[in-house]
Amino acid sequence: MSFSTPSKNRFLGKGGVRLVRQLFVENRSIGENDTAIYTMHREDEGNCPSLYRLYMEVGDITEARFVSLYLYDWQQWESIAKNSWYKDEIARWRTDLKAKVMGQLVDTLIEDAHSDSRSSKSSAKYLVDKLSRGAKGKPATAVVPTNEETATKITHEIAEDVKRLRLVN
Repeated sequence: MSFSTPSKNRFLGKGGVRLVRQLFVENRSIGENDTAIYTMHREDEGNCPSLYRLYMEVGDITEARFVSLYLYDWQQWESIAKNSWYKDEIARWRTDLKAKVMGQLVDTLIEDAHSDSRSSKSSAKYLVDKLSRGAKGKPATAVVPTNEETATKITHEIAEDVKRLRLVN
């Protein structure tokens, strides 16, 4: 579904008040002026695009670009994110986006570790270090390899494990 950013005036109610709940189709009342622009569902609903989908597509963990594209301003986004109707859902969005971005970064590190770039050894060592640590960041009892050949072999094995685990999810 193609979507163009609505006019900034559609985000404001009477007297220039920033809309919050009225922006979403789920909160529409019969006979009420139809100010709904988005849905909170994870997929588009009718003519209303999913704000979650747009949030994930922008993929900006600072949320600044997302706000500038799809809302009136930062104050409106904070009002939505703190609203009791939406705060738990927005927290899940943030968790989803963080996981997505972290996955992309791990993929980049794995690609770099297998390349001939100047940083490939650093990427490989970083991955070995992070993947050999416990949940709290405590070093594992495993012996850290001393030569590059062993480190490369372990990095390759870890990369294969990560690929296999991604296929399971």
